[in-house]
Amino acid sequence: MTPLDQVEPTRLFGLRRSALIELALFFGVFLAVDVLFLDGTRLRDVSPHPFWIAILLVSAQYGINEGLLAAFVASAVLLVGNLPSQALSQDMYAYLFSICVNPLMWIPMALALGALRTRQIRDRGELREAVSQSRQESEALAQAYERLSRITAKLESRLAGKDRTVLSAFRAASLLAHNDEKQVLEGVADAVKAVLHPHRFSLFLARPKGLKVALRVGWERMSPLERWFGNDTDLYRHIVHDGGLLCVANPWDEKVLEDQGLLAGPVVDPASGTCLGMLKIEGMDFLDLNEETVDLFRVLCDWIGMALARARDYETARASSFHTENPRLYSDTALDPQVRYFEKLGGRFDLDMSMIVVNPLDTQSMVSTDRRQLVRIFGEAVEECLRDTDVAFECRRRGPRFVIILVGASEELGFLVSRRLSETVRRRLPAKLGKLEIKYHVKAVESDHG
Repeated sequence: MTPLDQVEPTRLFGLRRSALIELALFFGVFLAVDVLFLDGTRLRDVSPHPFWIAILLVSAQYGINEGLLAAFVASAVLLVGNLPSQALSQDMYAYLFSICVNPLMWIPMALALGALRTRQIRDRGELREAVSQSRQESEALAQAYERLSRITAKLESRLAGKDRTVLSAFRAASLLAHNDEKQVLEGVADAVKAVLHPHRFSLFLARPKGLKVALRVGWERMSPLERWFGNDTDLYRHIVHDGGLLCVANPWDEKVLEDQGLLAGPVVDPASGTCLGMLKIEGMDFLDLNEETVDLFRVLCDWIGMALARARDYETARASSFHTENPRLYSDTALDPQVRYFEKLGGRFDLDMSMIVVNPLDTQSMVSTDRRQLVRIFGEAVEECLRDTDVAFECRRRGPRFVIILVGASEELGFLVSRRLSETVRRRLPAKLGKLEIKYHVKAVESDHG
């Protein structure tokens, strides 16, 4: 499909049809006005003459050919049948000059201005050709890229069953790049599968008295694998205290593992050196258990340690902050201080205040993406429904749960706001959360007159 700016204009006798139509309309309207409302002399004594408008516009818009045509047509319209009488004081040369003065100015101006416009049109045409050529080259490159992508996909499928590649390692790193510990644990399963392809594996997290399983993949329902390793076991001491990696290929490590796995390694916070847990591989193909796999397993343990440490640091910082990721919602850390502040504010200035508690039910069974989406939707509803003086909080300790303090609003007004907020939230919920039950409780905030 040809772009609109590249469509060749329609021409008549080498001239643009639009220019001919514009000239015809201009001079036709002028002659009609001159006959009906003026003296019929076509304003020959007016300076500058109105025909300058048509000549300048056509020359500047269409170029030299159309500009010269406009100059000749203007001269013909002005002079044909409209020659003034020669004054007694004029000789022949003065008379001819008075007649031809306007055409003598129109034609050079049309030549000069039209030449500039013609050169501009020619340069634009060259640029258009260059752009067209660049577009063709880009399309050829895109087609070559698509062919290369298909070839690459075939090569990747052929290499899928062979040795692990750096691509798998990068994929594993991206799966662990989260700030939420639950998301990190979800990413651990995919990362281990992407790098090592084991049949069974588990992740244990450190507790005050031992290691407790937090993630297990491929375990049978009646599996003999332990879900807890106390601090008095050899495995716990070797992983947590010694920070060593265990491999069933070593006789001594096999005794420590006691049929509980093929590989086990510590998950360590790189900043503090604290052991956060243990990654354990319980089943994989015999040929996959080699030196390269052990090295990848060690790297994977380090990555999981960094991801868990980062997520916990982020959670600690977020828990101590008054703000959340949503700029309209404060954190639950700010709730108690703000409630006390508003109680004193209401007592001092005798203001009515009310509180809305929004409690979505059964949020613990929701996946993390749905919980984040619910928080985002509530933040948008708060932005739409509440005043700038109202304050909203996101409480994650029981949550997500939300609390809203309405400043200068009675309990009756709080019910109206909660009804509007409920309708807005319900309208924004996606289909998969359409059956989510959300409770709204409104109560007055007692003012502190002390």
